[in-house]
Amino acid sequence: MNILVKKNKNKYIFYIKEISLIHSSTSLTRGYKEIESKRDEILNQIKDHNLGGPSNNSDFEISFSKNIKNFILKSLIITGCVAFILIYSITKSFEGIHTSIDKIKIKTGKEFWGPLRENIISLADENNEIDQETQTEILKSIKIVVDRYKPFITELKKINTAD
Repeated sequence: MNILVKKNKNKYIFYIKEISLIHSSTSLTRGYKEIESKRDEILNQIKDHNLGGPSNNSDFEISFSKNIKNFILKSLIITGCVAFILIYSITKSFEGIHTSIDKIKIKTGKEFWGPLRENIISLADENNEIDQETQTEILKSIKIVVDRYKPFITELKKINTAD
């Protein structure tokens, strides 16, 4: 611990910053010895009561250095986790969009006409004949739908012929 000494008129002021100790004396040598004995007394009391004692700058620097290292390590771990979650989320989102686009794809050529042809041939097969009661029900439903939308179709025809 450093002892700071200042002369103020006829007195010497002694100061130890680490333990906040101030002492004054008219004699430089006597004042120096007195502040050293006071310092030793305070340090012994601190030691006797297990109060840890004053820390010197090197302890503070080591502690500060460890705190910085811990902070940087924690920051890197958190940044890595956040980056992983973001990349994973974005990847899954793009996979979902890609899958949706594949499902929406419009079929043309053989993809469209092949199944349609098979369905038409299958419907024409004698084994798939619709019974008379179901035919009557379907025709009745078609007539109802046509009657509902006939006014709209008539108007659309007028618009089409007006051009």
